[in-house]
Parts: sequence; C-alpha cells; structure tokens
Amino acid sequence: MVAANMMPHKITMVALIGGVVFGAAVTEGIDLYRRSQESYRQSRDGQTFQERAHCKSVADVYVRQNTDLGDDGATGTSVTLEKVDYSPGRNSCVAEVEAVTFLGKEAVAVDSVKDVLSGETLFSVRGKDADAFRIVFLPRVWDYVMNNADEPLELEKEYSRVNSEPAPQAAAPAFPEARPKDLQTLPAPEYDAQGKPITSPQRK
Repeated sequence: MVAANMMPHKITMVALIGGVVFGAAVTEGIDLYRRSQESYRQSRDGQTFQERAHCKSVADVYVRQNTDLGDDGATGTSVTLEKVDYSPGRNSCVAEVEAVTFLGKEAVAVDSVKDVLSGETLFSVRGKDADAFRIVFLPRVWDYVMNNADEPLELEKEYSRVNSEPAPQAAAPAFPEARPKDLQTLPAPEYDAQGKPITSPQRK
C-alpha cells in the first residue's frame, strides 16, 4: 500500500523536475538567440560604418579629381560634396554633388546624384530652375537610389515634363484699358459778342 502511494508522488516529482529543466532550456535558448541577434547587429553596424567611411573616401577623391579652377578662381569647375552614403540597393556608393562652372562673369550650377564608384550620373538638376526643383526631386531620387539598383527613370520623366511646362501667364484685367479713340470728343464752347455762351438749339 505504501509503495502504491509513493508512485504518484514520484511521478509528480519527475514531472516537476522535467518542467524545470525544460524551462531552463527555453530560457537559455532565448538568451542565446538574443545574444546572437545583438552580435549580428553589432557586426552589421560595424560593417555599415566601414562601408560609409569607404564611400566618404571615394567621394572625396571624386571631388578632388573633378574640381579644376583657374589660377584666378574665376574660370573652371568647382565640385562640392553635399552628402554621400552606402546604397544597399546598388551595393555601391552614392553621392549628391554640386558642380559650378565659372564662365567669366557667369556661373552655371548643376546638382547631381552620382554613383561615385562607377562614375554614373543617376539624376541631375540644372539650369535656371535648379533651385526650385532640387528641393522637390532630389530627396525622392536619393530615397530611390538608396533602395533600388536601377536608375530613377520615372522621376526623370516627371522632372522633364514639369520642367518643360510653360510658366502660367498673368490674368487679363477685368476691364479693358480705355483707348483714345474710345473717348468722346466734346466740342469747344462758343460765345456771343457780350461774352455769353451760345447754346445750340435743341432738336424737337
């Protein structure tokens, strides 16, 4: 009878011990997963930092190689690096640069998004409307080339379409301006010998 009563107790103890062991194994597994994720994140962050540092070095070389100013500083081309980053979509270095070409008293500025490893121009904003459109288009182009390997052709088409639209004309005045021929010509008054105005007879 005693042995029969001890059997359920042993089963309960075994179950409890098994539960504790299983719980410890699960906890250890979760901790191991978290440690592996943290290690991967740190490794990825370190790799991203190295890639960005490499891209910055490549972009600086591009700027130096493409800047060519005359001795007087009034002629030639000056290139300025606006920003640079590693593009996972292209697996390359992408930079936004501004190139200003000085032609005596005139200067022409061109903002471009370039792959500085291949030298490929992905998008450019130039001409008199550069200031107006760079704020609208360049951020969208930057986001695209950071996440895609191909060129932003649709954005290029949109930019070309918007840039080629004529500027809106001023509205015509509500009332046309009066012209000399539209004005009535009044006859000069006539006076009699006594200096009194002569009134013309009214028609009946």
